[in-house]
Amino acid sequence: MNQFDRMYALAREIDQNTARLTEAHERARRETIREPIEGQLGSVAVNGNGLVSVDLDPRALRRTNGATLGPAVRRAITAAEATFRTRYLQHVAGAQPRLLD
Repeated sequence: MNQFDRMYALAREIDQNTARLTEAHERARRETIREPIEGQLGSVAVNGNGLVSVDLDPRALRRTNGATLGPAVRRAITAAEATFRTRYLQHVAGAQPRLLD
């Protein structure tokens, strides 16, 4: 393989790696992570755009108050975001570029 062919192959590989990483990034950002709120109060959901929803069980709300509900929701959001970050990195790591030998 001459230098021109090698440069062309490298440019093509860069394009393929960029497309693979872009797709992995977009797929990971769309994934929704749902996390239960402690005390069976409901759940929260996050994705690459941030908080998607907070779903509270109206029946469970009778067993709590604002002083405990707020921190429980915050902890669930924090846990969901941490899980999202881990999964995002796994998606992107699986699409890391492979270099020509």
